[in-house]
Amino acid sequence: MSNDIPVFISKAIDKLLLSSTRTEIIELKVHVVVISKSFRLPNVLCSSQKPVVFCDDMNGKYSSLAGNLNLNTYEFPIMATATASSTAAISDLALPKLMHPCLSLSSVNNYKNQMFDIFNYGEFATTVCERQCAHFVDALRLECGDRRPSPTWNLGSTLGDKRKINCSDWAIPLTQKGIEDGISLTFTYATYSSGSGQNFTPPYTLDDLSIGYLDGMHIKGFHLKPVVDPALKDASLADMESMLNIFTKKHPEIIHVAFGNQIGFFGDIYRNLSKYYAPRFAPSSKFWTTLSDIPSLKSLALAMVEITGQESIPSTMNRNLQAIGFYNVTMSSIPSWIQTDLLQFLEFSATLSDNTDISGLDNLPSLEHFLLTESELTKIKSPFLSKSTKLLSLTLQCNAINSIASGAFDHLTELKYLNLAGNQLVSLPENFLINLKNLLTLDLKALDNSSNTYQTYDEQIMQCQIKIKPAPTHPILDSMPKVPKPENIMALDIRGQPNFLKNNQKTLGDFKSLEILNLGNLGLTTIQNLSLESLCNLNDLNLVGNPLSDNQWLAEEVFINLNLQRLRIGRPTTMSSIPNSLIAFMRTASQIMYSTPLSLAWVDLYKNRIGCDYDAISTATMFGYKIKNSSCQAYVKSAIDKIRSMELQKMETECQ
Repeated sequence: MSNDIPVFISKAIDKLLLSSTRTEIIELKVHVVVISKSFRLPNVLCSSQKPVVFCDDMNGKYSSLAGNLNLNTYEFPIMATATASSTAAISDLALPKLMHPCLSLSSVNNYKNQMFDIFNYGEFATTVCERQCAHFVDALRLECGDRRPSPTWNLGSTLGDKRKINCSDWAIPLTQKGIEDGISLTFTYATYSSGSGQNFTPPYTLDDLSIGYLDGMHIKGFHLKPVVDPALKDASLADMESMLNIFTKKHPEIIHVAFGNQIGFFGDIYRNLSKYYAPRFAPSSKFWTTLSDIPSLKSLALAMVEITGQESIPSTMNRNLQAIGFYNVTMSSIPSWIQTDLLQFLEFSATLSDNTDISGLDNLPSLEHFLLTESELTKIKSPFLSKSTKLLSLTLQCNAINSIASGAFDHLTELKYLNLAGNQLVSLPENFLINLKNLLTLDLKALDNSSNTYQTYDEQIMQCQIKIKPAPTHPILDSMPKVPKPENIMALDIRGQPNFLKNNQKTLGDFKSLEILNLGNLGLTTIQNLSLESLCNLNDLNLVGNPLSDNQWLAEEVFINLNLQRLRIGRPTTMSSIPNSLIAFMRTASQIMYSTPLSLAWVDLYKNRIGCDYDAISTATMFGYKIKNSSCQAYVKSAIDKIRSMELQKMETECQ
């Protein structure tokens, strides 16, 4: 027993282990103690400091019964959501697709970036993306009526019949703190209904009563999102530019502006009318002048626009700009106005190609975060982002990249997050990571198949390289690149790269600090002999997509040495038996206890209760379970005895 656990607690735990068929939790006055050899009693049990409350009301979604008004409240940018049992619960996939730099930092590689908090490093993430309670208000077309009531709101996304409302009072359900926090407003400028195709009558902009109501609100961000018939493109652009000018003059406190809609097609697959295809706008000089007049503008996002390089950009427009995002924007070269000493965040999605002059990317000395996704760029030259020596995160995910020049990243010595997932790479320069000695996370996962999809760490299927023709052969890397300081890496994702472990199965043992490891889709029948038992800090292991079939694919040493909190196995239909070590993990980790039965539901021996494995799992994990098959008594007893023995060894073992 570890000396870190007091003797009286130790004896209580031992007694429970010897007398019960499942791991118990002991509630003590000092704390709730869960069996774990890494347990530490805190030095200070109580703090005199008041906790920081980011959201003093429930996180979640609120909808006005009048329709066309929604409020999403959540901790931003981490996006801590409501509990799963709540009607307010929202998942990352259900969150609005906001064109916002802090959301991009969190969502592009969301799980790993939250674990190894990308928002703790550098100037941009700790200031512009400071953790806060965010209130995102979505306003569609409103129907106003004199002497009508203010809208009433419900928790969740249930909408009532749309009716006219008193537009001078939206009655947004905010607490006093919420009012002080301020809101980010997204207004959809729609000339027709994307659902029914019905044309609306003008005006399409916010009405004067609504603008008057918003005069009393603190507006942090404003997103103008068009749903416009191409036949009305020019008139709509002029209308939107006028609205943007009026609104931003009334709200000089705005720090983030987004213009455009990432959706290029509205309606369903059966419609083929021209108006369902979103037009691409070319903003006039009025648009750029309006932006230059916003005194505190720090962040700008543009979607479905055309940048010709001939725009008349006031010299003051970028005086405070720290973040810029381009989403499905056409450009022949990197605009000169983004090449400043202030820019710290830059994102391109579905924008760059080999025909784009990207030499302007070499003039960004303060850049800390660069994201490139869904591009048709095929080559990364050396040096890449040559002056961006302060770069902390580099995301080159879901592109057509098939080669990276030797030395391309040698100057990026401060880099902590590198994501090369979902490209067309089959080889890398042997030493291309040689100077990246501060890396915390490394994502090298391959596409899963020739249809340009891959599975994310949390088992969501992502369509990748949407505009790119699939490669004739499935692109995977020929070998694992040399990592200069593997002992510093905390998250490693090599899903779909079977060649990495072919030459040296013990290579993972060098990554001593790993907390998250993705070994999905590697063709593994067992994870024995991979040195996983030496990864003392590992708490999340992903094995999804492997044909796990060896009777003891999960070695006892892995359970005895590691404190896994998550073990993802997907749909292991090839599994021929359930290792005792898997049952033991179910007893000691709630997430594994929850997810494993869902995975085993795909396995015949568990689903159809073939053999004694079902009884062994149920007896070990459920109070009062009665064995259904009397012939399994001896098998179950042997399994329980083995699991108890492993649990005792786990408590006495210090992983080195």
